[in-house]
Amino acid sequence: MEAGESPKEAIRRELQEEIEFSPKKLSLVKTYDWPEKTEYIFHTIAEIDVSTTPLHEGQRLSWFSPTAIKSMRLAFHDNQILDDFLNSRK
Repeated sequence: MEAGESPKEAIRRELQEEIEFSPKKLSLVKTYDWPEKTEYIFHTIAEIDVSTTPLHEGQRLSWFSPTAIKSMRLAFHDNQILDDFLNSRK
């Protein structure tokens, strides 16, 4: 987040800068207070074609099924965050 920016403003800015996506609605799902940082998890509906979406940061965009996500070994606390999110949607 930049100085004076709220978490919601930060994620809107980052989505616009990185993939030129402006969500109509963003919902805060959960806040995690880890010893090293605080993470704010948001949810939105994104009906985008990843093959034509501009990518200004990162290597590639892709969609993953919940089953595929659960089999991935991700960095930081991302496995726990995604597991919590997927379990909350059942």
